[in-house]
This record gives sequence, C-alpha cells and structure tokens, in this order.
Amino acid sequence: MEEQSFVPDYSRNLDEWNDIVAAKDRPQYDNSSFCLDQLMEMSTEQQSVAEACEREVPAWMTPCSLERHIGIDQGVKNFAIVAVDKMPNAVPRVVGAELYDLEREGLRSGRFSVSDLVLVLQSKTVLMNWMQLSGYALFLPHVDRVVVHIEQLSVKHKHSKQFSLELGQVLQQLADVRNCVVKLSQPHVHKAGGPLFKLGECIIKSCRLEPVIYSPVSRGSRKRPAGSKPAGPRAKQTRRAVDLEPDSNSDSDTSPYLEDNDSSRQYRRKKRMSSDIFRYFMHAGINEQADLQVDIAEAVQLQWRNLEGCGLVKKFDDLGDALLHSLNEILCGSSNYRPLIPSNPSLNVNRSVVVTVMPHQVFWIVLHCTCNVFTLEDMGACDTHLAVDQLYSSMKTVETVLRHLNPSLKQAMQQFTGSNVHTAVDHIKVIVKQLRGYTQQGLSNKAAGALTSASVRVMRKVCDEGAGDDSRLCVHNTKQEGWSYARFLSSGQKLQVVRSTGKHTNAILAFMEWAKEHISQFVKNRPLHFSRAEKWKFFSALRDLCSQDIQGHQMERLHVSDHVAGMLNTGSFPLVTVQQVLSDLILVGLNKNGQYVSALAPNYRVSTRSTCNKKPSCR
Repeated sequence: MEEQSFVPDYSRNLDEWNDIVAAKDRPQYDNSSFCLDQLMEMSTEQQSVAEACEREVPAWMTPCSLERHIGIDQGVKNFAIVAVDKMPNAVPRVVGAELYDLEREGLRSGRFSVSDLVLVLQSKTVLMNWMQLSGYALFLPHVDRVVVHIEQLSVKHKHSKQFSLELGQVLQQLADVRNCVVKLSQPHVHKAGGPLFKLGECIIKSCRLEPVIYSPVSRGSRKRPAGSKPAGPRAKQTRRAVDLEPDSNSDSDTSPYLEDNDSSRQYRRKKRMSSDIFRYFMHAGINEQADLQVDIAEAVQLQWRNLEGCGLVKKFDDLGDALLHSLNEILCGSSNYRPLIPSNPSLNVNRSVVVTVMPHQVFWIVLHCTCNVFTLEDMGACDTHLAVDQLYSSMKTVETVLRHLNPSLKQAMQQFTGSNVHTAVDHIKVIVKQLRGYTQQGLSNKAAGALTSASVRVMRKVCDEGAGDDSRLCVHNTKQEGWSYARFLSSGQKLQVVRSTGKHTNAILAFMEWAKEHISQFVKNRPLHFSRAEKWKFFSALRDLCSQDIQGHQMERLHVSDHVAGMLNTGSFPLVTVQQVLSDLILVGLNKNGQYVSALAPNYRVSTRSTCNKKPSCR
C-alpha cells in the first residue's frame, strides 16, 4: 500500500528542464570516482585499460537529438526501403522510399549467399548511404543515429537466413554500433496495438483498416519439418497452388506458406492494407498529414506520384510494410526496463462485472481492480422470467434475459464514468461464468452449455449497445488466453466480454493470511474450486467484517465498499445458496484479475544456459 501511494517529488523538474534547454555546451560527466590513489596502485597494463575505458565513456553517452529509422521489407523481386527521421519536439518525417528488383540488379534468384546480397545492396541501392557508412555520399540529411529494422521472416521462407539474421549481422559489422544499430523487427505490424492504429482516424476510415488477429505459434511448429530440404531453383514448393498476388510483378518468394483459405484471406487483407497505407501517405495533403501526426517530404510524394501515374510501379504493399516497420518503434516503442508492476497497467485497472445466469435468476458482482488491490463495489440478483420448459438455445431466451436485466447491472457494464457506487474506469471487463449441470435445479450439462452460450450473447448485446456504432470490434480465441470479445471506443476506452470456467486457486492470494487460518486445507492442497462450506465461510467473513465498526472494511487486499457493506448489514441475501453463488462470483473475479505471477516472474527469471557458445545476433 505504501508503494502504491508513493508520490515522487517533481518540484525541481521544470528548473532542470529549463537548464537543459538553455545549455549551449555538451554535458560533462563526473569521473571523480576513479581516484588518483587507485590509479597509482594499478599496474601499467591496468592503467592503460582504465584510461581507455574512461575515454570511451563520453562516446557511448553522447546525447542523440536526430534519429533515423529505416524499415526494410525483403524480397528478391521487391526489396523495399523507407526512411523516417525523428527529432525532438517534432513529428516524424518520411524522407525517403525506394523499391528495387534485386534480380534485375544482378542477384541470382536461386541460391545466393549473404555476401552476394550485401554486395548488390552496396553497389545498386541507397541503403548504405542512408545508414551513413563511411565512404558513401550522404543522400539524406545527417543524423546522430540510424536504426535499421529488418523484417523477421518465417523459417519456411527459402531465403529467411540470408534476408534476416545473416543480413543483420553483416550490416552491423559494417557499421559502428554507436552510430548505427541493426535490429530484427516483428512481422506483426497489422495488429490492434501496432502503428496502423496510431496514425489518426482519417486513414482508418479512408483505407478501411481493421486489426489482424495473430494466432500464437508453438515453438515446434516454427521449425522445418523433419527430413525437409532447402528449396532450390527446381525444388517443388509445398505451398498451395494459389496465386496470392494476382499482379505479374508479385514477389512469390516473399509470400508465406499458407495452410488454409483463412490464412490466404488474411494475407491478402494485410497486403491490401499495406498498399492502401503507402498510397495514402503519398497523396496526403496538409490536413491529412496533421491528422497522421507524420510529415512526408514533398520530393518523396512527387517521386511516387509520378511512378504511379506512369504505371511503372503497380505494387505498393512492400513499401507499405517497410513504412510500418520504420514507424513501429517510433509510435509503439517500449523500454527495456521491466518494472515490478504489470507491463500494461491499463489492462489491470478495470471494472470487472462477473455474471452468471441461472434458470431462474441472474447473479452478479462488481469488482474494481487496481493492480492486485480489489474493491467490491456492488452485487445483486434478479429474476430471468424464463419459462419452465424454456429452450435455452433459442433467440427468445436471449431476448427475455436481456429485457429483464437489472438497470444497475447494465449501468455497471456500460458506463465508464464514476457514480456514488462505481469508480470511473477506462476498461470494463464482463466475465461470464460457465455453468455446469445442477441436479437440484434439474439442469443437465447440455442445457448448462446452452444457457451459458445464451448468457454470452446477452452480454455481447449489452456491450455493443454501450460501445455504439463507431467502435472497433476485436475477437480473440486462442488456447492460451481463451475467448475474448472486445469493443474499442474512439476515446480509447474498452468494453470486453470473456468467459471463465470458475477457478478459485489464485483468488486466495488477495487474502492469504485469512485463508491460511480458516481454510488451511485449501491452501495446502490447492484445488481448483472452493467447496460449498468454504464459499459460505468466505461470505460470512465478509459479512462479519462489514458488521464490525472497522474503517475501510478491508480483508488484506480485498476492500468492501460502503454500499456493499450496507447491503450485507441489512441482510439483503439471507439464503445460504445465494450467498454461495455470490461468493463464487467474487472468487472468480479475484482469480481472473490477479497479476502476481505475471508481474513479478520476468524480473526474477534466471537463465541457467551457458552463453559462451552462443552465436552473435543482431538486436
């Protein structure tokens, strides 16, 4: 709690910033820690090493004011390069874009080594000039540092090593790491959090951009199949006989190996979006550039407008990919520093509404989550008004439950603003608990699954109603993260619907000391679910906590709001079965939002592998 409530002292920041802005000389670094007595005690060899290190310190710590990011999209027939300059207190500026046919420039399209590739790049392209290597003329304004982003190709690509890892290593050897850094860039630049959706609303509407869902790939599937040979000039390709690029100038060796029609459609959609983005940049006027928050050099626009008008270039998707790679780190860059709190706190600061729809009643709780500190804000129950012989898989079930939802429940699922009950948030997460068969209520496993599906459809409709028509839809369904239905608003707010199987194991981390004392067997054995007696004991502990005259009504990291405390004191839920259901929902919400392991594990992970024999890699 002390760490969460810590407020740093920023009173001197403005004066320090003014001193930095007004400074005319480069900063001087204090090396007084290396005292004369220590230098006298060293040998001659140690003194020379120490003095050399001392001389090198300012070179490594020289401040950088101008930076150039070069994005590369590789291919034998289509090798695209785009350069974007970034300077302080200014928007990024696209200063160069080039597209080459390396086969026409002299590169053998069958088998070639990385030295052959670099030789062509040195003699036939402007890459080395843009990287400001010694011995090459400057075609672009001089900058302090150049960062080269090489797209990381799939291992199934027949030239993946020459075009990605080996190319990066050779380029880094040619350049001084203090002035030029070569990195591998992830190919997933079309995702919802990528540079596509940080360029303003005009380009999204004009190019009809939609985020691409990337399914996770296991480590084993990244490897080549056993017994497979590298593809040569006459080797039979394993990809499907589908022309992914209808244009005759398409670069077939850069297309991924696609397994089904869905992957083929996704690949076409990404290429279409990349092409539309580059064309939008080349035709963007003053107003469009202001909305993009990116400046484009007029010479670059005129060059590609003329090439497009003359019909000399018809394929722009590779240039669009290179542009996205160059903008990715500028718009979406992250630091190497890994804090103890979760890396994306906005996802862990939310209002979680946990709902379960029974045949006769709807139960819910509202939990405000702030980085492992939880506040129980509301809870309740209402009738579903479903008939005894109701068919749960019908649309009538969805309409009936939706029509009779409690207004306070809909308010918790739709309104981001604060009230006397709820805290204002930017992320609302609706968690639907999956039902199982209940013999006491005559609910079979099949009927429970149908009712859960109907509940999910009800929550989706409430989510769509609260988000509006101008929101963006994103649906995930992966093995690691499960199913998720999210609506992103233009204001940056988010409505999300997820499912939960009802696990309780991690929930006790919020009240571990109480759990050790009262449910020690659960702490020792760590089962998946609380028993009915343990659920009732947990609810009774919350009720007793609220009945006592204790300020804050707090059970370790779980707080109970005054609104819920008043409900518990007045006996709003006298039935034991209702108390067990509400207790179950509270535990589900705690289990779903606990971020202890994922927040702390990256900072304490220790690698036991030896690093002596590792090959150098470009980073």
